[in-house]
Amino acid sequence: MRRNIPCEETPPAPTAEIPVINLSYEEFKELWDSSADFVLLDTRPEELYKIGHIPKAESFPLRDINPTSVERLPNNKLIIVYCQSASCGVSHVAAVKLIGLGYNVKDYKGGATEWTNKGNALQGDPSAIPSVSTPNK
Repeated sequence: MRRNIPCEETPPAPTAEIPVINLSYEEFKELWDSSADFVLLDTRPEELYKIGHIPKAESFPLRDINPTSVERLPNNKLIIVYCQSASCGVSHVAAVKLIGLGYNVKDYKGGATEWTNKGNALQGDPSAIPSVSTPNK
């Protein structure tokens, strides 16, 4: 049974409208399967990354993206960001922030949900899903 796991609280609105190039599943999969040199960033909270992420992805939560933290990213490679799904705006906000800091970024809109819906596996530990306790009545 799949759980609907939100990617994060409501993402902050970008301060300026910066155009972001979105990747369809087909475009992303073609890059992922190729020998293209890119960095794949999972912009969801670290907890969700641990539960399951697209193989080859690094965890870089939106809340951690700032001018100092991005220094670890190569500025000469394409960066692809993703979050939970097309309805999650976290990766878009991350892309806007990274583009504003001078990076070449594209947003895989379908995210982890589309990746698995297309028959691909996630890497991670599904048992890391936090248990939800219900109050006693």
